[in-house]
Amino acid sequence: MMSRALYLLALSACLLGISHIPIAHSKEKFGPTIFEGQVSRFDASQAPLFLEPLYELQYLIVSMGKNQILNHFCMVGYRWPDGHQRVAVYWPEGRTIYRWNGRRDKPDRYSRYASTLFMSPSIDLDHNVVERQEDMGMATYLRSSVGGTIADCKAHGTWYRVEPFQPPKDEDNDEEGWE
Repeated sequence: MMSRALYLLALSACLLGISHIPIAHSKEKFGPTIFEGQVSRFDASQAPLFLEPLYELQYLIVSMGKNQILNHFCMVGYRWPDGHQRVAVYWPEGRTIYRWNGRRDKPDRYSRYASTLFMSPSIDLDHNVVERQEDMGMATYLRSSVGGTIADCKAHGTWYRVEPFQPPKDEDNDEEGWE
């Protein structure tokens, strides 16, 4: 049931010709996750900072030496009260969760410019996860938070499938001579 205030806000928006009013403080319920303070989820596949992540995923896969196998990724987006967005990228085959802030410009090809996901903070699910709060260290996460993020991704995220592939040859030989 819609509250009276929300109804009046929606009615006013319609009368003014406004089709979308972001309500940043509408808190969703979250179980334990690797993030704190988020107030809502968003569809990362529709957000400009995270659109069409194929080159980012491929660059990550090649960098980790897993391009000869089928890979799956789940992305679930979170939004904070100030409008900041961040995505949890769960990669089962890589046994990792990435905390991705996205990118300003979408890469137009596979290259080092598609490295923002690879360069993002990550959680190694085999080495950076502990059972109890008292075992927490500088680079560890509670298993309940990691498990909650994976469950949230499975329930609300977008899945991507990347078939085995060969990276393009000389993908980094550009004008700048980067190696």
